[in-house]
Amino acid sequence: TNTLTFDYQVVAGNSSADLDYASLTALALNGGSIADAATNAAALTLAVPGAPGSLGANKALVIDTTAPLVAVTRVNGSVRGFPYTSNANVSSIGGSCGTDPGDVNTVRPLINGSGTTPASTTCLSGSWTLTLDAPLASDGTWTLSATQVDAAGNTGTAANQILTVDKTPPSVSSIVRMGAVQLVKSGPLSWMVTFSEPVSGVVVSNFVLVTSGLGGTTPTVGAVTASGGSPSATWTVTTSMAGTTGTNNGSVGLNLVGAGSITDVATNPVSPTSFTGQVYSFDTTAPVVTGVSS
Repeated sequence: TNTLTFDYQVVAGNSSADLDYASLTALALNGGSIADAATNAAALTLAVPGAPGSLGANKALVIDTTAPLVAVTRVNGSVRGFPYTSNANVSSIGGSCGTDPGDVNTVRPLINGSGTTPASTTCLSGSWTLTLDAPLASDGTWTLSATQVDAAGNTGTAANQILTVDKTPPSVSSIVRMGAVQLVKSGPLSWMVTFSEPVSGVVVSNFVLVTSGLGGTTPTVGAVTASGGSPSATWTVTTSMAGTTGTNNGSVGLNLVGAGSITDVATNPVSPTSFTGQVYSFDTTAPVVTGVSS
C-alpha cells in the first residue's frame, strides 16, 4: 500500500487549534520497518509542520477537551452569595457563561436537576439570564445549576447553588428562666429567649422588665447575647439589678415588646411583636427553726 493510517487517542487536557505532528522526524519506526517491494527503505523525513504536504496543511483538525465555563451567580438580577435566602418571589436566575471559540451560545438552566421553562437562554458577552415562566413563589429550597456545550461536544456544568424562599415570619417560642429555681433573693437574673428559627437584630430595647414588690434601684435589661453568634434561634437576656432589693413575694418578669428590629435570614420581621415571659419571685424570709425533736 502507499497509504499509512495512524490512530490518535484524544485524552483529557489535549488542545490544538490545528493538529499537526511535532517535527520533521516525528515518524519513527519504533522497531518496525517501511520498505517498497524491492526492499528499499522508505525516507522518513516529513514535510515541515504547517507547510504544504504536512498534516496541518492538509486537514483542519481541532482538538478541544475543555468544557465551557458556566456558573449561576444571580437571583432576580443581582449577584448573590450562596446559599441565598429570599422572602421575595424569584422570577429570574442568571450567571456567567463561556465565550471561547467553539462554545455554543445556548445555556440550559436547571432547577433541582430538571430543565426550566423556558428551557434555555442565550449567552451574551459572557453573561446569561433566564426569566422563569412561573416564579418560585412558595416557601422551599431549590438547587440551581446550568449547562453549556461547545462544538466539540464538551459539556460544562455549573456548580450547584442553594436558593431558599422563606416568606414565613419568625415567632417567639418561649421566654424561660435560666435559673433552676423560681424563687430568688437577689440578682442578676437571666432568661433564655427561643425563636422559631435563627434571627438577628435582637437588642436590649426589645425587652422590658415587669416588676412588683421591689425597692431600691429599678432593675434594667443589661445585655442580650446570641447563642453561638447571630443569627441564632436562642438568645440570653440578663438583667442588671445592682442596688435592687426585693420584698417577700416581689417579682421580676421579662416581656418582649417593640420587636421590629428582629428579623430572620430572609429579613422577615418577627410576628407577633410581643410575648410574655416567665417570672422570678423573691423570697427574702430566712427559714426559722420551729422545733427540735429527738
